[in-house]
Amino acid sequence: MALTFPAAFCFENAAATATITVPGSLPLTPPSRLLGPHTSRRCRVEADTMSITVALAAAVTADTFGLFGVAAASSAGVSLTSSIISRVRVSLTDASAQDGAVFDSGSAAGRVSAYYENLVCLRDGAASLKYIRYDLAAAGAAYLEAGLTVDGLRHQATINYAPGTTDTPVDPSIKVKARFGATHVDARPKYRKWNFSFEALSETERFGWVEDLDQLCGTSQNVMMIRNCASDDLGRDTMCGLLTQGGPTVSQNFYIDADPGYSKSYEIEDRK
Repeated sequence: MALTFPAAFCFENAAATATITVPGSLPLTPPSRLLGPHTSRRCRVEADTMSITVALAAAVTADTFGLFGVAAASSAGVSLTSSIISRVRVSLTDASAQDGAVFDSGSAAGRVSAYYENLVCLRDGAASLKYIRYDLAAAGAAYLEAGLTVDGLRHQATINYAPGTTDTPVDPSIKVKARFGATHVDARPKYRKWNFSFEALSETERFGWVEDLDQLCGTSQNVMMIRNCASDDLGRDTMCGLLTQGGPTVSQNFYIDADPGYSKSYEIEDRK
């Protein structure tokens, strides 16, 4: 069974209570930073390779693996993020996860964009697992870093969001025009905001993952949203952030499998 297009959410992060090991991490940027909640507070190694091993507290069923705030740069400060070669391996019994018995993405470049700094891999079907390993390499890099790992089970909509979704770039920089006309800019990190609406949710979804998302996360806990699970650029099409606006769940005047249908709108923005 191949990965399919409809959007999905991953909001029960099994890595939140994990033990994370990063050989060579700097004392002031320890592996604990990968437990979040911010993607801009990162674990760093001063080398051109980085290995991150996530040992979950117990075996779980999962199919989604995300590393956010991934970056690399040369000693001159030139970004090498887009050249990162990555590999994700998952195991149930091997504490190093190097056997990749549950999942092995293989080594490849191009999974991490300098714009979005996300590394996301999806397994086709959930499986029991306990250990996850992320390997990063960037030739000529003076350092590699990563800010947050989210690993868990994704909840995918049966019918995708409706047309009219928006993808808004937000620049919160403060701009002040001086008396003589020059504009001074206090630069702030840019981020994205998505707005979308699911217009045909089944009763099973409404009282399943929709209810869980509202109750477990609301607008105060990180949510990983994948807007296209079949994307050839999952880093671009995945966001880890906060739901800034959760509309009401609306009962509709149609039925899905003989049960009432529902709709719900969401807005999510990057969390730095």
